[in-house]
Amino acid sequence: MCGIFGILNKENYKISSDLINQALETLRRRGPDNKDIWISKNGRYGLGHTRLSIQDLSFRASQPMFNRNQSVGIVFNGEIYNHNYLRNNINSSKEFEWISSSDTETILNTYINYGFKKTLNLINGMFAFAIIDLNKNRLFLSRDRFGEKPLYYYTNKDSFIFCSDLNFMNSLITKEEISKRSLYELISYGYISSPNSIYKNVKKILPGHYLEINLNNLNLINCNYWSAKKELKKNYNKYIDYNEEKIINILDNRFSEVVNDYMISDVEVGSLLSGGIDSSLITSYLTQFSKKQIKTFNLGYNDINYDESNNAKEVASYLKTSHKSIIVSKNECLDAISKLKNIYSEPFADSSQIPTYLISKFASQYVKVVLTGDGGDELFGGYNRYIHTSKIVNYPIYSKKILFFILSSLSYHQWNILFKYLNKLLKKDNKISQPADKIYKVIQLLNCKNEKEAYFTLTRSSELRNSIVLNYNVEDYTNAKWNDNEYNFLNNENEKMMLQDILTYMTDDVLCKVDRASMFNSLETRQPFLDQRIFEESAKIPIKYKIQNNSGKNILKKLLFQKIPKNIFKKIKTGFAFPLDDLLQTTLYEWCNDLLDYKLIKNQGFFNPS
Repeated sequence: MCGIFGILNKENYKISSDLINQALETLRRRGPDNKDIWISKNGRYGLGHTRLSIQDLSFRASQPMFNRNQSVGIVFNGEIYNHNYLRNNINSSKEFEWISSSDTETILNTYINYGFKKTLNLINGMFAFAIIDLNKNRLFLSRDRFGEKPLYYYTNKDSFIFCSDLNFMNSLITKEEISKRSLYELISYGYISSPNSIYKNVKKILPGHYLEINLNNLNLINCNYWSAKKELKKNYNKYIDYNEEKIINILDNRFSEVVNDYMISDVEVGSLLSGGIDSSLITSYLTQFSKKQIKTFNLGYNDINYDESNNAKEVASYLKTSHKSIIVSKNECLDAISKLKNIYSEPFADSSQIPTYLISKFASQYVKVVLTGDGGDELFGGYNRYIHTSKIVNYPIYSKKILFFILSSLSYHQWNILFKYLNKLLKKDNKISQPADKIYKVIQLLNCKNEKEAYFTLTRSSELRNSIVLNYNVEDYTNAKWNDNEYNFLNNENEKMMLQDILTYMTDDVLCKVDRASMFNSLETRQPFLDQRIFEESAKIPIKYKIQNNSGKNILKKLLFQKIPKNIFKKIKTGFAFPLDDLLQTTLYEWCNDLLDYKLIKNQGFFNPS
């Protein structure tokens, strides 16, 4: 993992090394092991790189990396899991004197041999990289298929800048550049979706896209090289006639292949083990293929409503990993909150960013690389909204009214207090996590007319309308993000929700959260579920094998229970929860009120203070 930066200027302005070094300083945590810069002879183009050394730890793998005659160069953030295979193919077709064993050099020489588009189709991994080709007067920028690695770019009439995050650009851009549309999206959904950023003139490259920039006039072309929607449509329900046993065998072989590939590293690889289905499955394959005892990491709380660390300990014990668990105190949570503005270079409102930061900080003390279970819910039907939405939306009207009256009788905080005491009476495996969240989601669903409306209601973090953001008229976000005509090849409303999550929530919330929190701690995270091979297999599997009997991820569970006894999973993990409501009622109460001060909000000029 690394941080990348680049700047292109028109003829009237030469780039200084101080400017690039200033940008690299903001990326230091993404790559603490080394940094370097390159400036073209004419002074108009500059590249910078900060390195977290994972493959080929020597200076030969340093970046920016160029070919022999210095005409083609690269800065790269990510991992290419099939790079040894690509090297062998290049060696067999043309003679090359390889100077390193790094995947960076593999991308560079693949481009020189096959061109940019074919390179993107050949490489398998998570990445954001830039290739500058002085022979063709082009800069190419690309982002991986699901957007695991971030890449921002800014353009005006004189310059083009790209960077791994916004921290450097924050110092260049004025308050007037803040986007009202992005503010509304942030308040409504908790994140800002690609290609938008918090600024009007800064964009994120979309997952599966690349930019081609003309070095002479800075004109750019935006191209789509891979689409989750198209891949899903191409592979949809191909296993409709397969029985469950055959599908499980196919998945077993595919996960074996993928996790084995994802272990490529010159440093130790561990696992973030939550104790749920996805991370336990990945960890089981990791222990199967590793020659050394795997280190696993887990985080828990003192609060029984949120702590699920015992699940992970039981899984780790069975798999015989070197398990390391940390129980987080309230003070550690508060300390993490104070750092959020530095971790996330643009506003981001998923409260699970706090435990994600804390577990990344903890794991980084022992390893540089961890595998995670991210993506399993979206690909295999794990979220409750896929399981219960249709059923609740289609309740008889009179049943909805009665249930709404009962559930609305207590406030959010009162439900949490009630279950705090009830959970003390229940057996350990029957305790209910995040009770108020679940109850209030049911209340929201009872007012929805159909699944599409229900999806956007559930994924919206606020009911606020256009009155909250000053001088902004709300767009039809629902129809813009969920096009019925484009989703009509799917037979099931749950599958439409899953695709919608893959295209938006997973990329701009889940993967954003994991990347920023881990990279702030110089920790590389790898997500085997997001390998294109696993995605293709999941697309082929009919929904009936994913969601059955009010339960999601059924096919994964049956695969997992072949490797770990079912009785270990007495309580299925419910999410990376964080007791933020308790903190806002107590320790953070004054801080919260200070931020909501009428005069402060009025002076900022973004929101309606009323």
